[in-house]
Amino acid sequence: MALIACGVAALVIAIWQYRWMVRYLRSGPFVPIAGVPEGRMQSPLVAVALFLILVGVFAFSAVLLRLP
Repeated sequence: MALIACGVAALVIAIWQYRWMVRYLRSGPFVPIAGVPEGRMQSPLVAVALFLILVGVFAFSAVLLRLP
């Protein structure tokens, strides 16, 4: 259970760091060289991470409640 909880926490932190870094690259002098387009990014990274978080929460609750 500790490994599942650590994995979910690591994914949450990774999403936060990813969004922070993209916001940082879109600011100031990095805009011309960052290669990050303006507006909303169409990246599957956050969607995949959120899906894995949901799987982790389900696995954690299934182990906690001892569901088969």
